Parts: sequence; C-alpha cells; structure tokens
Amino acid sequence: MKVLVTGAGGFAGGFLVQHLLESGDEVLGSSRQASWPTDLEHLAQHVQLVDWDITSDPPATTVQIIRDFSPDAVFHLAGLSIPRECGSREPTAIAERVNIDGAVRVARLAGDLSNSPRFVFVSSCYVYGAQSADAHRVSESAPPNPTNGYGVSKWLGEQAVAGELLDRNEVVVIRSFNHTGPRQSAELMLPEWCSQFAKGGPVRIHSRNSFLDLTDVRDTVNGYRLVAEFGKAGDVYNLGSGVRRRSGDILEMLLQRYDANREIIETSPNEQFLPIADIGRVKTVCGWQPRIPLGKTIEDTMEYWKRRERQP
Repeated sequence: MKVLVTGAGGFAGGFLVQHLLESGDEVLGSSRQASWPTDLEHLAQHVQLVDWDITSDPPATTVQIIRDFSPDAVFHLAGLSIPRECGSREPTAIAERVNIDGAVRVARLAGDLSNSPRFVFVSSCYVYGAQSADAHRVSESAPPNPTNGYGVSKWLGEQAVAGELLDRNEVVVIRSFNHTGPRQSAELMLPEWCSQFAKGGPVRIHSRNSFLDLTDVRDTVNGYRLVAEFGKAGDVYNLGSGVRRRSGDILEMLLQRYDANREIIETSPNEQFLPIADIGRVKTVCGWQPRIPLGKTIEDTMEYWKRRERQP
C-alpha cells in the first residue's frame, strides 16, 4: 500500500509511519517544516517529507510530489491535538484554521488525485463530549455533543471532509480515544508526570479523579492501518481500550514503581469523566483490539523521559 501521512512528524504520526514501514508499505509524509524532529531523524532515509502548513494551500512542488506518488490511502493526522489550546467552549481561530479549514485542504487535494485514494480522517473522542459518572461505554451511534473547542473543531472537521469528498473518495473516520506513550508532549498527563519523576522534586498533577480511556499509541496506530484496510467506507470507528481508568490509579502505579515517597501536589482536585469507548465495531470489522498493557506503556514512557534527562 502507498500511503500519504499528514502530520508525519507528530506524536501519533511518527509511530504510524514506523508501523506502516514495518508493514511493508511505501510512505510519503508531510509536515509544517518538512523536517523530522530529533527523535524521528532515522526515518529520513526511508520516507520523503514534503512541506505543507495546512493553514494554507500546499506549495506547487508538494502537490506535484503527491500526484507523482499517487497514494492508495491518505491518513490525515495533522492538527491541533491539545484540547486547552483549542478553546474552552468554541474553537479558537487557530483551531478553526488547522482542524477544520486544514482538513478541507487535505481532503480537496485527495479528491483531485486521479486514483481517488481512501481518506482516513483521524478525529477524537472529544466529539462525544464530557460524560457522567454512571455513563456507559460510548458507541459510534451516540449523538455528537462536544463540550470544548477541540471537540467542536474535530466534529466540524468530520462533517467538512465528508462534504468535500462526497461521491469522490472513500472516507472512513476514526475517533481516537486518549492515547499515550514515549515521545508524547509533556503537556499531556502521563508524559507530564513521567518528565517530573525523571527530573526529581515534587510532582504537580491536576487531579487524582479524572476518569478516561487510555491506550498505548502503538496499539492506536496499528488500529489506524487496519481501519484503512478493512473499514467500511462512510463508517466511523472508535479506537480505545474500552476500560475506564482513574488518573489516581495510574499515578499510584508510577509511585509504586519509581518512588513511593515522592511528594505529590494536586492542583485541581475535581472529578472529570471523559468518554469510554465501545470498540465492538472495530473488533468485528477490522479485527483490532489493544494488546499492550498499561504497565508497559508507563515503563516505556518513563524510560524515554529518563533518557531525555540524561542527555546533555
């Protein structure tokens, strides 16, 4: 399979590129600076990275390279993915330009390619919105009810892509639930904690009582490829663990493994309930389910941040 990955230099994008290469696929990537971050420089010898800031139309040279490559599938991962950067209720201007207008630009390019590649739009569980303590697992048939700017921008992105590619390309939508692992930004929960454990001193956390569905990124990108290959055009697929995790229990695993006496400072001790995935559809249609245990994810993420601290 020949694959174009937007946001190839990002957290999930880098792991997806690696997984595609390991699966025998030919990969072309795009990113805003057309350069691999330090952790992914080894990919430069295997994957060409083209320049595209999706808040603008692609350069002519980028369009020609993509046309010549003629991908069988386009994975659209480029976007703003940290919720607090996207607005508390409605999308910020930059979230609109990246997550909505940018998605349309990528879809438009895919729609203009002569071979009509399958378009895989990576959306988010935040489309479903905040949940209650007694909420059941959320299936793809649940009505969207985004409660922050990030969720709104991804929901509008889904609709915009579907409208842009109507009757031209096969489109599948993946709603990714929270995923984590090594190389993820320290602005997100597990790497934020691991980076502080690696540095030493007190560890500041938001809350011990956030409840979320957390999957290893390596399982997640495996799911992306399976959905691209086996997913039914026009369908939506949840990708998550299907397990409700309490943030305080994840913190306890870190304390027990690395420093049971570490001081913890809780800054926002409120309850928060994020959606938990019903993954029946992706299991049945695509044969996917998460396999990497949470303990392994924590271990690998912690080792990554320990290495970062040892670097001069």
